[in-house]
Amino acid sequence: MSNYIEKQLPFPNKKRANFISSIIAGHIKEKLHKEYNIIDIGCGTGELFSIPLALRLRKFENVKILGIDIDDPSIERAKEHVNKLSLNNLKFEYKSIKKINNLYDCVCLMAVLEHLSDPDNMLIEIKKRLKPEGIFIMYIPNGYGSYEVESFLMRKFRKSGLLRIFKPIHTFLRKVKYGLFKESGRRDRNAFIIKETLNDANNIHIQFFKLKEIKKKFINYGFLINDIFKTRFLGGPISNFFILRFKFLENLDHKVASIIPAAVASDWTFICTHIKMKQEGRSEF
Repeated sequence: MSNYIEKQLPFPNKKRANFISSIIAGHIKEKLHKEYNIIDIGCGTGELFSIPLALRLRKFENVKILGIDIDDPSIERAKEHVNKLSLNNLKFEYKSIKKINNLYDCVCLMAVLEHLSDPDNMLIEIKKRLKPEGIFIMYIPNGYGSYEVESFLMRKFRKSGLLRIFKPIHTFLRKVKYGLFKESGRRDRNAFIIKETLNDANNIHIQFFKLKEIKKKFINYGFLINDIFKTRFLGGPISNFFILRFKFLENLDHKVASIIPAAVASDWTFICTHIKMKQEGRSEF
């Protein structure tokens, strides 16, 4: 069966999905044959995380994944993918976290906190729904990293009108890029285009966190950081033009991210457990 989502999954998302699925797989094995439940909060269309995760974990028959979101069109699109890909370990629901009553072995929050007016309340709600021995996985961009800086510059360019001056140069570079790398050329207009969400309003970041701020929040709400995965060093509308789809540049960017201090990486994926679990000497890691 052709996995059309995996074929189009961006390189950083593949790296992140591989890392997270390996962490969860290790946690699943510790649970032996017990049912293992995962929830992905703010899953959007599921195309960038929930579905890639389900595909990587489908070998575990005891795993059940639930993706929830408050954008109904995104959930409907996600459900279509589940049917097409015959993913029995994954389902999606149009629902907010406050409507969730169950406890989970793993709670995932991917690129959500930066969109919320009250991020602290989200962490409180997550803590309520995580089993004492469970793991909390959160992905978030560096609020002062490459993505936010480049996005800010692009907004300034658009407002000033300077972007029009560079448009011919941009068009020329795209032609050169497509000419040199035919396999990375223009997409078929009828081809499936991967999206994070169909809710345009959710594309705006209203929170900008530094690493020390995230760490402080985790401590305040009883989470212990066991690992931080850095996907990229450069990751924004400007650097993406040169890096994405160029395999050697993507790999170089990822390698640089793996050796630089976390504070200057473009994004972070946190693997967390309860502080109490670590203090009792029962940490999962």
